[in-house]
Amino acid sequence: MVYSVLMEDIRTRDDDNLLCVIIWSRLYKKLGLDVREEKAYDFLLTYLNNKLVSADTITRARRKLQEENILVRGAKYAERQRKQAAVISQLQNL
Repeated sequence: MVYSVLMEDIRTRDDDNLLCVIIWSRLYKKLGLDVREEKAYDFLLTYLNNKLVSADTITRARRKLQEENILVRGAKYAERQRKQAAVISQLQNL
């Protein structure tokens, strides 16, 4: 599901909040619920009862997909990789 959202909406490649909202909306639909009609409390209960995937799981999947597939990388991917290389270099120099 994360892959299909990344392919369909390029904004989600750099916006984890939007990615999570779209995933949760689709999961709500699968449960037969209309997210536009739900109250915040109902959403929280649904999340608490493990009927929705956690944001951490969604973003972890996004990171892994972007690592392995150039087609779903966002504009920020290269920047994150450069920063990671700089941090690794700094740590090696300690």
